[in-house]
Amino acid sequence: MNTIFDAHPALQVVRLELGYAIPAWADIATAKRDMQNFWNRARGTSYESIFANLAGYTKKLEFTFSRGYYFHLILLFDEATSRSNDIRVAEVGGFWKKVTQGRGDAFDCSLSPNEYHQAGIGIINRSDQAARDQLLKYGIEYLTMKDQYLKPHAIRTRIFETSQEKSWLTKRRKQENARQFAMEREARQQAP
Repeated sequence: MNTIFDAHPALQVVRLELGYAIPAWADIATAKRDMQNFWNRARGTSYESIFANLAGYTKKLEFTFSRGYYFHLILLFDEATSRSNDIRVAEVGGFWKKVTQGRGDAFDCSLSPNEYHQAGIGIINRSDQAARDQLLKYGIEYLTMKDQYLKPHAIRTRIFETSQEKSWLTKRRKQENARQFAMEREARQQAP
């Protein structure tokens, strides 16, 4: 988390839960497959506008008897082109619903400030150590708690995962190269 903050002047932090409208719609294998499809399609070009400025993420597979399997995500977007948190959550939630073919459901964690301590959500500047500490305390510590209900069901399952900085840097370089190529192509087309 600190490495990502050190690489950006400011980040927009979005916390949300991606689950299922009816808990019985997904067993652990289905939930894992849906999340893999989510990231595969998120890296694709057709959904570039939603995830183009994603600087990193943290996710955790969770389970409760009332909600079934769901994922708690913290998404870090480059603030330079930020949208409101509400719009980001709606876009990512809509994307999840498409991936799950309408079975998915999304919940914006900022709507429940008492439970999620709204601190650590929104725009956080690199130099704002207090806000960064709140994100680590209320966001990351929450995600790294042991899930007593999931462990017996999730043998050989990665429950907690973070983005790898190298892959996001590679993606960013590819995006910059693609933009540069497009600008050069446009300049060649406009040349007499």
